[in-house]
Amino acid sequence: MKLRKATLSDFDKIYPIYMDKTVNPFMSFPEGSKDEFLPIFKGFMSEIMLHENNENILALVGLTRLPYRSSHVVYIHKLAINPNFQNNGLGRKLFESIITNLKTDGIKRLELKVEADNQKAIRFYKKI
Repeated sequence: MKLRKATLSDFDKIYPIYMDKTVNPFMSFPEGSKDEFLPIFKGFMSEIMLHENNENILALVGLTRLPYRSSHVVYIHKLAINPNFQNNGLGRKLFESIITNLKTDGIKRLELKVEADNQKAIRFYKKI
């Protein structure tokens, strides 16, 4: 599974994913208009990796490599599957691909945080 870094030109495709009623409650920012979300997106855009097919962004994930003595650790945040492509194994494939790529880059530990009320994500991570 190929991932690429998000760019500002991806904003119009990413915005509806983040603002979807099934995704947004578990993100670290409130619902808002495009104008309100744009500066937030610019703030974390460099950490976002995208998986896409042709015209659609299928999934996105925030990856932050920790610095200095913790440079062997990556923190996963903002994992979101496009609601139009959920429940078909894409999340598992994406996560497995991320782990494989990070191992190749010398990452030894992966950390993530899940909201306590995000039962769907908790079930997903327990299966992996």
